[in-house]
Amino acid sequence: LGLAVSLTAWASDVSPNRAEPSLSPRERLLSRFPGLSPHETDGRIRAFYGKPMTAGATATEAIDAFWGAFSDSFGVPGLQLITRSIHSSNADKFTIGMYQQQMAGLPVEYSIGRILVNNWIGRVTYVAGIFVQPPTNGSFELMTLPAEDAVAWVGSLDEYKHFTEWTAPELVVYGGLPEEMGPGGFGDPVRAWKFTGGTADLSNPERLTFFVDAADGRLVATRNEILHTDVSGTVRGMATPGTLADS
Repeated sequence: LGLAVSLTAWASDVSPNRAEPSLSPRERLLSRFPGLSPHETDGRIRAFYGKPMTAGATATEAIDAFWGAFSDSFGVPGLQLITRSIHSSNADKFTIGMYQQQMAGLPVEYSIGRILVNNWIGRVTYVAGIFVQPPTNGSFELMTLPAEDAVAWVGSLDEYKHFTEWTAPELVVYGGLPEEMGPGGFGDPVRAWKFTGGTADLSNPERLTFFVDAADGRLVATRNEILHTDVSGTVRGMATPGTLADS
């Protein structure tokens, strides 16, 4: 599911702009639901929990009520999300909404949003998100680098000349790793060409995802797509001596 939604267009049972205009968005949410707890990491708001929040006749209405009234509580002006899924779990006790941030019509890499509705009481009980701030001047730099040039340039670098497999590039917004998102982190987000390159050698596989700034052509980040781990344990099974089982 890739439905793009504008949060400011959602209806709500709470007026987001007229009530308590002197409060910050986070303070307005906390004052609306006394006892609600915010969770912060390095001064960045990541979640709200601890008290029931917005209500609705259905889980979807409760979700829409929260985003319509309190989408600015995470400190990101004009926050827009792409709905990835809305599903029930735990014998239908909970409805879970999963989202990715969208900016200028593009998905924001590493962004994530979650909202939890307790269906038994019909209220939102948990909201979390890792989101990127918009560019300081309100818009992205002009793109000057074609997609195919980004792939060709990375492929020409000495450390990647041996790569033989490349995916088609896609345009995304890159604002850093999750721990860098927010004030004082990566800095202004950029529009970047995202693509993966690697080798076909299974004895020594390599697979990297690249993010190349579409405005100035710099390589802003790489990500290793191959994970290595050690597993310890015991394997037991039944076996047949000789070749009788195959004859």
